[in-house]
Amino acid sequence: MYLSITVPIYQKIELQTYYIYDTVEAGKEYEYTTKIKNVAARDITIDPEVNGYDYSFGESGIDNDAIEISAPSVLSPGEIADMVIRVSVSESAAGSYNGYIKMNVDGKKIWI
Repeated sequence: MYLSITVPIYQKIELQTYYIYDTVEAGKEYEYTTKIKNVAARDITIDPEVNGYDYSFGESGIDNDAIEISAPSVLSPGEIADMVIRVSVSESAAGSYNGYIKMNVDGKKIWI
């Protein structure tokens, strides 16, 4: 199956990688890491959450609960931290998953 996850770009943060596109196998786990940098002049809060969408007519091979995101909740000005995205692909997975990560920067659920 194919996995596609997008992370929007915000004016307060910079991301090393903002797009994941991979071929994943049923029954396996995958981990992706990207660097987040606070480019704002003050502390910012983030609360990343995944949101899947599917424009195809087939079934999605992964649901949102199979994707776990780890990141610090507060970043100081200039701080660089890791955001880790773990994907557990079920044994019965097939098809594709398309989604994005809402970073919820300072509590705003804006996706650009």
